[in-house]
Amino acid sequence: MESSISDQTRQLEQERWKLQQDSVRLNAQQSAFDQDRTSFTARMEQERADLQAAKDKFLAEQREMMSKCYEERREVANELSRLSSSQKLSKEKEVQEAERLRKSERTLKLQLERLQEESSKLVGERAQLSEEQERQDGQLRALQEKEKAITEQESEASKKLQQAKEMH
Repeated sequence: MESSISDQTRQLEQERWKLQQDSVRLNAQQSAFDQDRTSFTARMEQERADLQAAKDKFLAEQREMMSKCYEERREVANELSRLSSSQKLSKEKEVQEAERLRKSERTLKLQLERLQEESSKLVGERAQLSEEQERQDGQLRALQEKEKAITEQESEASKKLQQAKEMH
């Protein structure tokens, strides 16, 4: 019986050692994950700030461009009224200006779409990190419960061993 209890104690010690190793590994992974999350959060904040700066710059450029466009259109209208004899030349200039505006607007629209895609990608990455955190939290809880069960088994085995010693 002592041999059986000794074997059980040895097995429980091995299980406990394995659980401790798993706990150390999980704690290291948790630490690395926390560092990654901190880094990711900082990167997200920086990218958000960069995105906001790019958006602000884009809007400022758009306002400036719209202001310039308004001013240029006003000048074209004044020139047309003063130079009716050169109507054909003025008309060509207006067409070219409109094309430039369309190209600029297309470029700005593409930039805005790219910024929105990057923002969506960052939101997706954040969700993945949250899921990974929840998974690791679940693993840690499971290991803690297993360690508690082994500790209880070890305590039971110690009691049985003590009882066996007292019987002899």
